[in-house]
Amino acid sequence: MHMKSFKFYLLLVTYIVSGYSFQSDNKQFFPVKDVEALKVRLQNNAQNTRTIVSDFVQEKHLTMLDEVLISKGHFMFKKENSIRWEYNEPIKYLIIIHNGKFIIKDEDKVTKFDTESNMVFREINKIIVNMVSGRLPDEKDFEINFFENANFYQTELIPKSQEVEKILQTIQIFIEKKDLTVSEVKLIESAEDYTSITFVNKQLNIEIPENKFLTK
Repeated sequence: MHMKSFKFYLLLVTYIVSGYSFQSDNKQFFPVKDVEALKVRLQNNAQNTRTIVSDFVQEKHLTMLDEVLISKGHFMFKKENSIRWEYNEPIKYLIIIHNGKFIIKDEDKVTKFDTESNMVFREINKIIVNMVSGRLPDEKDFEINFFENANFYQTELIPKSQEVEKILQTIQIFIEKKDLTVSEVKLIESAEDYTSITFVNKQLNIEIPENKFLTK
């Protein structure tokens, strides 16, 4: 894939995976003392999570804009890698990742990408699934650091891929200590430009019909 196409795709991903700024920014974090024990807990929790249903609020910060871009919607995840982002305001927009396909529905227009036939698409798909399901990515792809405060764990992912590194400096994932669920994801593009997503009203392991990941 040419770099221009890669940038377009990653910008699309950082647009859809964004959210309301969480108060974790204002709380001091310290390095986790027993990283291996935390990894085991996160892996066990991810294995036991079959589905996630949640609302989200989107917020994107860009230095070129005076105002923050905010959207709201509904999110679904079903193991192994089915994801549905349904935007309800300010516009209706649907994004589905299912069976190796990345599907965008804008009103009656449907666009499909094959994530399996392209290495970059496949890797970005893995990043999204890992972020929302609480799974740890492969350490050959990221430098991974772990921090904590009284209420949250913070996982900091620094891309090792030169292509990803040119666009994303860091990915931060905030995990609630009380149930080990992901509360916020931040995609930091530069010192001042970032995208984030906060999950609210989360429900775990409820049944999700298969047709939620299909477009009509």
